[in-house]
Amino acid sequence: MTTKHNLKKILIIRLTSIGDVVLTTHLPRLLKNNCKEGSSIEITLLTSKKIAPLFLSDNNYTNILQFDGKNIDMLNNEILNENFDVILDLQKIV
Repeated sequence: MTTKHNLKKILIIRLTSIGDVVLTTHLPRLLKNNCKEGSSIEITLLTSKKIAPLFLSDNNYTNILQFDGKNIDMLNNEILNENFDVILDLQKIV
């Protein structure tokens, strides 16, 4: 039995290792498939500025946040302001 969740906003964090980032591309589809029927979900990816261009045209993500090694304060504010329901830290940094 599967439980459908009513999550609205999810942040996925994977900053480095391009191969590992690419391996996470199935997550948005899985998350969307496990949402309650009729609900919409916004999925944001936080990744490095070098890897982000690979995902800019991916319609499974609502937003792509780019970390350049210097913009941590700006990203921190943006993440706090978004009020994510769930943060999936695949980088193990949070």
